[in-house]
Amino acid sequence: MAGEKPTAAYILSLIGGILGFLAAIGILFAGSIFGPLGAIFGGMLALIPLIFSLLIIWGAMMINSGEPNKVKNGGIIVLVFSILSGLNIIALIGGILALVWKPPAKTEAQPAETKTQ
Repeated sequence: MAGEKPTAAYILSLIGGILGFLAAIGILFAGSIFGPLGAIFGGMLALIPLIFSLLIIWGAMMINSGEPNKVKNGGIIVLVFSILSGLNIIALIGGILALVWKPPAKTEAQPAETKTQ
């Protein structure tokens, strides 16, 4: 059934995590322009955002499961690490959407109606 998973939350969290990861890689490359010392400094500077971005991506994968507990836990992970990584707005919105997502109500089988003539 369509709409069972929090797709918007997953996509935004994943995009935010990937963009954060790419930014951390950019910091690494920018540091390497300045030689070995710059590479070391860039590596130290990029290590935390790199780890946080990977955790955001992991949280996005949990959100994509569609299981209410995993969606909630993934949303918390994405929310916390998007704030800690310098307010990653895209991932932050994804985490919020995951936390407010409500699973679809389970519909019970309706008894078949019989036609009376």
